Amino acid sequence: MNNGNWKIGKNGYCIITNTVNNTISEGYHIHDAASELRFYGGYLIAESIHPANQKVIEKSKEMFELLDSLENDDKSIPESIWSKIQEVKNYIKY
Repeated sequence: MNNGNWKIGKNGYCIITNTVNNTISEGYHIHDAASELRFYGGYLIAESIHPANQKVIEKSKEMFELLDSLENDDKSIPESIWSKIQEVKNYIKY
């Protein structure tokens, strides 16, 4: 997952970050990054996002980081909820 801050891009309908993704796909060139900065206002995470979904996607990185920071050593989180948290974390991490 990209380490930068995620936000809605300047043209709307997209999510951008302030850092280049570590897992840039083959064929991605430096001029593409410069074009993204000019057009979107940052490095593209996702585009063609319906306005109803923008805020959820914009905050999804923060939500994941919150889930990832949870601890349950004292078993205060019920097992059914804790196992679902772990399932979501394992699904998202790559």
